[in-house]
Amino acid sequence: MKQYKTTLIALALILVVLGGYFAIRHFDVRDKKDPARTEAPDPIRTTDSIFPFGKDAEAASKIVKIECNAWDRIVLEQSNGAWRCTSYPDLDVLDKNVSSIIRTMQSCGGALIYEGPVTEEKQAEFGLLDSEKRITVTMRDGTEYCVIFGGFTTDGYYCYMWLEGDSAIYRCDPGFRDNLMLNKADLITKDLFNFSDPGQITRITVLRGGERAMQLSATLSGVVGADR
Repeated sequence: MKQYKTTLIALALILVVLGGYFAIRHFDVRDKKDPARTEAPDPIRTTDSIFPFGKDAEAASKIVKIECNAWDRIVLEQSNGAWRCTSYPDLDVLDKNVSSIIRTMQSCGGALIYEGPVTEEKQAEFGLLDSEKRITVTMRDGTEYCVIFGGFTTDGYYCYMWLEGDSAIYRCDPGFRDNLMLNKADLITKDLFNFSDPGQITRITVLRGGERAMQLSATLSGVVGADR
């Protein structure tokens, strides 16, 4: 009888200890959570491009104007088949650089994490309301598409983006956003010299403080691939 009572007491103590442990653990986890931070919702589906013209090269070729607002305001307009920067008229824009930017737009996809009315409250929730980071594309028929980039997910791995007027909000790789947030350096050539055949260079001279610091010379053999 005594042994039976001892066993009951031991079981009761074990239950009390276990109950206390789980209660403390439960409240401890809740206390560590910031009630102001909400977890990013799971993606509903993904898209290859948020822009309606998507990967359709013919549709993308009808873009006649690109306006980017981020750290600077860059406005690109197509005239007679060539691109020019109307916000910085003296900037010598390379068409191939603009084509590269358009290809980035075509691949700027993400994961759909919200679908429904995008009210001002919803825009504020995702950091989209009054965001300066946006890129607007104008098509030949006058149609405009504006993609706005908002805040980051709670883990900091993704940022939110929204096609203005659409009923969907996506999360995307911040690299896409950064590649689309243009600056003047993205539009011009990075080459120091403009020649097509570097194999014909015979001398390179480096001056430092007005004095020659280094000079390299080469003797051309006339044989392709031969040492110089």
